[in-house]
Amino acid sequence: MKYVLVLLLALTTTTLSFGQQEEEIFEPVQVPPNYKGGMTAFFKYVHNNLEYPPTAAREGVEGKVFVQFVVDSTGAIIDDSVKVFQSLHPQLDKEAVRLLQESPDWIPGRITPNGTPAKVRMVLPIQFEIDKKTKRKIRKEAKEKIQ
Repeated sequence: MKYVLVLLLALTTTTLSFGQQEEEIFEPVQVPPNYKGGMTAFFKYVHNNLEYPPTAAREGVEGKVFVQFVVDSTGAIIDDSVKVFQSLHPQLDKEAVRLLQESPDWIPGRITPNGTPAKVRMVLPIQFEIDKKTKRKIRKEAKEKIQ
């Protein structure tokens, strides 16, 4: 009985103080935030909106930029939370951050399956791959410079 009272008191204290503090950021959670339409739709959004920086394309830089961000309890990405977690190239890093900052709202995460929406920190890879047409153009330009 003593343990139940202590636990109840702790929960009450936490609930009272929670209203006075900034919303806590969780990671991991049982139900992570999800892009509306699922991750396939998110990667389609990335594909349709990605602007490959010309310098990085000419340098032939390809790979993944891992971006960290927070989805708030309404599903919005908090702009100033978007940061490069693992860098690839300065211009590609900047483009990955832009894509997430301009992303449509997500479905918020939940601490428990039926719980209240919560702020959740996430890390996602943004894949940068130069298309074949651009690769051919770059090779052609390089050959012309040599001649």
